[in-house]
Amino acid sequence: MQTPENIDMTHGWNEKNTAMFASLKSHGIDTAALKKVVLDIPLVNGMEELLGYLQSSEHDAILISGANTLFIDWYLEDRKLQGVFQGVYTNFANIKDGKLVLRCFHHQDNCKRCVRSICKGQVLEEVVAKKKAEGTKYSKICYIGDGDNDLCPVLRLSKEDYVFPRAGYALEYRISKARQIAAQIVPWECASTIIKTIKELSTR
Repeated sequence: MQTPENIDMTHGWNEKNTAMFASLKSHGIDTAALKKVVLDIPLVNGMEELLGYLQSSEHDAILISGANTLFIDWYLEDRKLQGVFQGVYTNFANIKDGKLVLRCFHHQDNCKRCVRSICKGQVLEEVVAKKKAEGTKYSKICYIGDGDNDLCPVLRLSKEDYVFPRAGYALEYRISKARQIAAQIVPWECASTIIKTIKELSTR
């Protein structure tokens, strides 16, 4: 069986994963089994409460992810959280001949901090610009993340904005090495820290 390490990655992350999922299918691991694995991933501490708060609040929330539409749809539907996000920006996925096939959200080679399939910083700027053109100008942006590819959007935040890097994960480390972070930095281990901060900001 081919593993992620020995599947050719010449054409990028999505192609590698598509090949890996095809290999899994050929060895009897079907979509139902894959879905079970996805749904068994636990939410991090306090995240269910945060998502519930966002769902019931007037804050706009979007999800920018290097995952894919199918995994995210499965996860949100299973936890009845489909109404949390005003937009989900991620790679496209569908089932073809019983196998998961991925397509890039967009193809980009301008940003070297992000993968070719999606630049999170570009997506964030485009969403904010679109909302502004529609008449909504945000006074603050709160960005939550933990991965290497979350540094790009964080570098585009202003001094009015907040970034919440998950403590002990790649984004926190990358921020500690960066010199040009303008946003306020609030590390977190439990997402209740994020809820508390957002509620405080909402009263100012």
